[in-house]
Amino acid sequence: MNVRRGGRIFKSSVILFNGLKFVGFEEERQHVCMTTKLQRFRSAFGVGPKAVEALLNDLVLTFPSLSLKDTPMAMNWLTCYQNDNMNAGLWKYNETTVGAKIKEYVTKIQSLKPMKIVMGNFGPEE
Repeated sequence: MNVRRGGRIFKSSVILFNGLKFVGFEEERQHVCMTTKLQRFRSAFGVGPKAVEALLNDLVLTFPSLSLKDTPMAMNWLTCYQNDNMNAGLWKYNETTVGAKIKEYVTKIQSLKPMKIVMGNFGPEE
């Protein structure tokens, strides 16, 4: 599954590369084995790049103007729970903006819950 936006296709390999760049691993620091890259990515975002790809694919259907930087930023906050002062430096926003964007994008992710977590429709024997 790929995220389509503006005619471009975002694959998990692109999400992996850019996600690591977002959290400080520039290209020259990404010349490591795939296991190390994936450990770093999961440490920053809580899941692997294929899960982020699927999430972005679902989110972009509901929110066409989705920011491909702000979504991982919200995931990073959910995983690491850093304060706005730390996030302002990492994500290059001021403290007020970073807090508002994180709240906005966490709410967008949360809005998928009714679509993704479905209970019920069990038969009488279940």
